[in-house]
Amino acid sequence: MSNNKNIIVSILKKILHSPKREYETISQYEFNCPSDYCKHDHEKYNLGFASDKNIFRCWKCNYKGVVHKLVKDYGSKQDIELLESVLPIKIQTKLLNDLNNKKRDVILSDDIICELPEGFRPLYKKSYSSKHYYAALDYLKERKISDAIINKFNIGYTESGPRKYRIIIPSYNKNNEVNYYEARAYYGWVKPSYHKPESPNKSDIIFNFSNINFDLPVYLVEGVFDMFPLYNSIPLLGKDISNLLLSKLKIHNTKVILCLDEDALIDSIKIYNLLTEMGLDVYFVEVKDDIADYYKKNGEEKLLELIKTYRKPDFSYYYDLMLKYKKTKSKYDDKYLLKELEKIKNA
Repeated sequence: MSNNKNIIVSILKKILHSPKREYETISQYEFNCPSDYCKHDHEKYNLGFASDKNIFRCWKCNYKGVVHKLVKDYGSKQDIELLESVLPIKIQTKLLNDLNNKKRDVILSDDIICELPEGFRPLYKKSYSSKHYYAALDYLKERKISDAIINKFNIGYTESGPRKYRIIIPSYNKNNEVNYYEARAYYGWVKPSYHKPESPNKSDIIFNFSNINFDLPVYLVEGVFDMFPLYNSIPLLGKDISNLLLSKLKIHNTKVILCLDEDALIDSIKIYNLLTEMGLDVYFVEVKDDIADYYKKNGEEKLLELIKTYRKPDFSYYYDLMLKYKKTKSKYDDKYLLKELEKIKNA
């Protein structure tokens, strides 16, 4: 690592303390996030710092930006001066512009394709002699994934390759070509449990695009297993909404129903505010656990009853949710949450 990178990382260590691992890779570090929302968390290491690009992001609260922002927000005057001496903001801005230009050169369209992982086997093709085939089926059956869903989404599994012993859930673009996939371990001892493709980036595709009609109400869910029991649903593959999906929703003026996990209150509010500011008709379903777990525990009929309770959230409704949230979660600062709630109150 160059001396300048050493200096920048040392500044962050001074502000954020030691990372999770000293050098997991040459360029990626994981720190505890200092934001108001995350500062009470201990040893969560949600904030990733890429020293090759000098950018950071917290995967929990979405606090992100160039390293100058983080040092300015939480460092001392001396920290800022030292950072500027090794990485002037003008140079950082140019690097980011070059990076964004490269990203724009990548095909950001409905035509992106992705190869399925080595060793992919569709589960609709019976493999009676393989114990792994039965283990994969048992995993899905335990999650109430029917044969009809397996066939509809061409769910498969692997016994070999870099992503062996994983359920593979393909996504298809408008031309019915694979544009992404989720890989989920079906044995508890296989780590990491999730093993996404190297490319494309998940923000460059819309998962389940081939099955979506944007002229009908669209359900936004968090994960792929939340998608299965709901018609016309898109998994965000996390708690953020991509610019590509935002543009599709805006173009079609789509009615949106948010069905994010119970622990994603902040994210639901942020997405709700963002979509309503774009002029879209947005609703909210209060989900216990997450859609997949609710379906697994209560069945299809109960899930449909829950979905019918979608409503327009108002300030008092979200405030009540916040109070419930606080009773079940560890202490945290309410400032960020209240700021987002004020947007609803003043809408």
